[in-house]
Amino acid sequence: AFIINLQYFAKRFSNVWIMASITRNSVSQILKILLIYFTLCQGQANLNENDQMPALYKFDDYDDCVDRATTEPSYPAKYCLIYVQLQPNNDSSVWQQIDLLSSHKYNYRHDHIFRGVCLEKCKDFLENNVNDNDSQNGLLTNENTEIFESFHYTPLDHIMRHQYHNNIHECVNQEYMEKYNLSTKIFVNYCVHPEIHRTKDIYYYLTILLIIVIILLNIFSTIYDAKIKSQQLKPDEKLKYYEVKHSDKVNRYLTAFSLYRNYKRLVVPNQSDIGIDLAFLDGFRTVLCFLIVLEHSLLVQFAHLENPEFTELLWGRLQTKLLLHALVWLELFFVLSGLLLYVKFEKGQYITPKSSFSDCVQVFVRLLVSRYLRYLPSLIFIIMFTGNINYYYEDGTFARFVLDPNCIACRETWWQNLLMINNYDMKSSCLMHTWYIAADFQLYGLFLLILIIMAKYPKSKVLILSGVAFIAAAINFGVNYILKLDSIFLLHPESYRYFYFKDIETAKHIYFSSYTNINSFLVGIVCGLIYMKYLRKNPENKSYLSRILKISPYIGWPCILAILYLGTTIMGHTETTIWTAAYGLLQRHVGLTIVAIIVILRGFCNGGGIFKTKPFRILARLSYQVYLWQIVVVMNKLAYAKEPLYVNDLIIYMSSILLFVSSNIIAFVVALSVEYPFAEIIGIIDIEKKIKPIKTS
Repeated sequence: AFIINLQYFAKRFSNVWIMASITRNSVSQILKILLIYFTLCQGQANLNENDQMPALYKFDDYDDCVDRATTEPSYPAKYCLIYVQLQPNNDSSVWQQIDLLSSHKYNYRHDHIFRGVCLEKCKDFLENNVNDNDSQNGLLTNENTEIFESFHYTPLDHIMRHQYHNNIHECVNQEYMEKYNLSTKIFVNYCVHPEIHRTKDIYYYLTILLIIVIILLNIFSTIYDAKIKSQQLKPDEKLKYYEVKHSDKVNRYLTAFSLYRNYKRLVVPNQSDIGIDLAFLDGFRTVLCFLIVLEHSLLVQFAHLENPEFTELLWGRLQTKLLLHALVWLELFFVLSGLLLYVKFEKGQYITPKSSFSDCVQVFVRLLVSRYLRYLPSLIFIIMFTGNINYYYEDGTFARFVLDPNCIACRETWWQNLLMINNYDMKSSCLMHTWYIAADFQLYGLFLLILIIMAKYPKSKVLILSGVAFIAAAINFGVNYILKLDSIFLLHPESYRYFYFKDIETAKHIYFSSYTNINSFLVGIVCGLIYMKYLRKNPENKSYLSRILKISPYIGWPCILAILYLGTTIMGHTETTIWTAAYGLLQRHVGLTIVAIIVILRGFCNGGGIFKTKPFRILARLSYQVYLWQIVVVMNKLAYAKEPLYVNDLIIYMSSILLFVSSNIIAFVVALSVEYPFAEIIGIIDIEKKIKPIKTS
């Protein structure tokens, strides 16, 4: 414990000098940290073995408790998860240590504890239950308990929470009084009994039926496709059979779910000149996808940790802060979307100055609907799985705590996801990470409209793009400054513990909203414009731009590191000023543009090298499914751990790799059996090709 305290002090002290350059109260911060450190050291020397701080997570053995062969108790549950809040006691050396540690913003609240209780040990209290519902002593009520009650509301939860609260509180309170001389308030999150399960509703059986139908369609379609191939007479026709679309629509429908045909669609190389030029983006997309998985591996902070000090120290590291700042540039996915939208729109020549208003409306509606339908099947499938399958298979100490918020949201607010508005109501959002899909769709619609206007009035192109750039900067600066938000979205460890978004005002307005990501999409549009107008089929321009950008990495990357380092000083600034608001522009506008220049514009010129290879091509095409399913994988991994988890750097990195691999395996299966078949059906319906391009004379 002394070593942990020493590490804690060293990490905090190293960052005080950084914060001092921007924080007026830096001297008091140094003194406060010194006070915390020396108090901890003195307290540690005086505490005996029984006076150690209580663990943030302590669970009785779950399997032993629920499977124990004893006489059926008179109370209806066997195991409960209890949310405990220790009450202040300034005479207690343990409380003084808890209070000091909890006061730092990058630490957990050590007075908030999750206790998994086998009710067998509370038997004497429970069997003497007087069912006094009107008087609940030691009842904890706060924002968290209100949220917990909205998630955990089975009949058994209700009975144990309201009829047995006093008895459970007496049992838990006695434990903490005897060991730490600290009284408690509690809230009964939920309780379980091995013989009591949720009653499966019709939506469960409909989801199972859907999965069975998809499996049967895959089997039938694959066999039918193989049969047609066997009827081909020419060797060349057999060799390239799966790579060629059927000429008639009936066979295209019947082979849409063919697994081998969809596998060929997954691995086939890009054939068009544009596809070959932009193939390097596959590697770029794969790297971004892995960074997202790495970021979400840090969701282990959500979990029940055996060593929470690891997370507290992790957030104090300079390299961790640099990584967290860099992750904001995962908005480069918006850049890719903008680039590909411009290329698609320009290649299609959907609108010219001669186009009528009705032509413009038709193009807008058809392209937007086409985009929506590309998202929809996979999104519906994962929502149904989460809300109707995962919901009924939760077993373990912490399983319901981890999975219920997401599963219940997918049962109740799924319509927000389907309407692509879930990025504006994150506290009750199903599949919280799909905020990106909603924001991307909203930006796609906005810039599709802008491109139509630019194509209709080509002389206004520069004016429109300049105006959008100015508006994007004004929105980011204004939202940050007027609403007094942090300049950087950074969840603190305590905010991670409750499996719903907490303390996210900055994230809500700066990160999740589409209007503050306009610049990212705009950078992609400009990159697409440069490629289509100046670089496509023009090797001279590519060579010239390549020479100009040759030294860009040597200038750009140091600038980016400087921006990131500056961000670590901003983190210590507690007041919103013009300068902290301006940092958001520096980080998200200037920094993101530098990355786009180094990676995308140089890639147009030099081809991207290894990024164009087959493995990156396959991984990039699986990235949408990886993005959808990696959170489901990591949440289930955390949910079924029945003991507090021990973590360190190696475990985090290994977990990231395993999560990336397992997510890609799931993505491979879902892509071949769900995403690609429905994409083929949408292609047969031919929504986009029904738009008649209007050529200029």
